[in-house]
Amino acid sequence: MSYAEITFSSVTRAMEGKRLLAREGITAALRRTPESLRQRGCGYSLRVAQGRVQMAKNLLQHHEIPYQRIFTEQDGGKWQEVIL
Repeated sequence: MSYAEITFSSVTRAMEGKRLLAREGITAALRRTPESLRQRGCGYSLRVAQGRVQMAKNLLQHHEIPYQRIFTEQDGGKWQEVIL
């Protein structure tokens, strides 16, 4: 299964996002953002199935939970930003 990483500036925001997505039936794993994706200092992300990332993004925006960026992992372990 392919996954996407939705990055947040703080663990608090990521936890809010995880709770929201869980209420809406979207499984998301809270984790430290991979170092290569961190913009500054600490970073946390939600790992979401790639097929659910559009719905997750829409829910976060609708409920005004700010996230930073969304990435998918490509072959060879390289990350690519997703523009939805």
